[in-house]
Amino acid sequence: MRYDYRYTEFGTDGPQDFAQALADWGYDPVDVVCGALREPVPLDEQAFGSIALLGIRTENGVKLVGGARNGVWPWAFYELGEKMIFQDRPFRIVFPSSNRLCLEFDAEDGARERYAFWWGMGDPSMWLVERYEREYDDGSGYIIDNMYGSGGFRVAPLNAQPDEGALYYGNWAGWTTWMNSLADFPTTEEAAREKAEASWQTIDGRDIVMLYGNVNLRTEPTTRSSSLGRYRDCALAYRLDVKGEWYRVRVGGVEGWVHSNYAREPRTQMWQLTLYHGPLSFGLIPVEITLRAQPSANADAVANLPAGSMTRVIAETDDGWLHVVLAEDNRCEMNPDAVGGYVRASEVMEGSASWHGIE
Repeated sequence: MRYDYRYTEFGTDGPQDFAQALADWGYDPVDVVCGALREPVPLDEQAFGSIALLGIRTENGVKLVGGARNGVWPWAFYELGEKMIFQDRPFRIVFPSSNRLCLEFDAEDGARERYAFWWGMGDPSMWLVERYEREYDDGSGYIIDNMYGSGGFRVAPLNAQPDEGALYYGNWAGWTTWMNSLADFPTTEEAAREKAEASWQTIDGRDIVMLYGNVNLRTEPTTRSSSLGRYRDCALAYRLDVKGEWYRVRVGGVEGWVHSNYAREPRTQMWQLTLYHGPLSFGLIPVEITLRAQPSANADAVANLPAGSMTRVIAETDDGWLHVVLAEDNRCEMNPDAVGGYVRASEVMEGSASWHGIE
């Protein structure tokens, strides 16, 4: 059976059943400034979901709220943060021809600027800015797509086919491409190119590879040797030596061997394809713990991590330990020289960068 969708744009007079769902979540429907809603037609709640985007009036301005209903589950709403909106610019929430949820602003030159969102169906961390659109009165314009699945930006004419346009690949390893800020999203081709190029600054000129495939770090260059842990997609490692098809690497302060099939070279297409499975998750430390030099409670202390510390999870061992590196200033960029060590998996709350509120 084929399904279509019904698109509804509204101001303060949204659908009554939707208003009731908002009220159930503690929002006063009277405070809704504008919104848009997409629902499947015919409604088959077992197979399709509904999504919504709302501007809700607050004491200090307007906040952006996303909503999703999936399968048999009722509506859930997620506050998307102040950086998902421009407080000083009037906006509309629309479904343009791209069928994407968009914030639409009027530009000074008469163009319409739109920021399109990808929605987190049941996962608030997956709400992201995925496209910028600029449209003029004659229908011309351009788009900038956030290619978060392959690492970079695509710049193309408005209404272009998926394979049209210029691609600017970046090193998104360690940096969340789940962009949660309108101000950070590039709005010109030059800005997209510069942002992609700047992402390589921590990689260029150094012999660094990216691990992938949940690969074992071995004590010797053979699959028969012991594993030091299983390293996740997008973990960055220094390449120290080469022995046949094996690389000796240092990752998070630990040295070992990985097969070259599981270590990607920078600025290659394969590097980008690996990122489809990333980026690395973050680990929040809820209570004060000790970062250990080895996966053992008796190992030397590397550092004391106060409650609220943020780490980047790069590997796990078979006996319940995580190899982590410290996330400097809670930034998303992964520093291959960051301090690393071990914590018990039970001592860490894992999640994506936006789930933890990281910029």
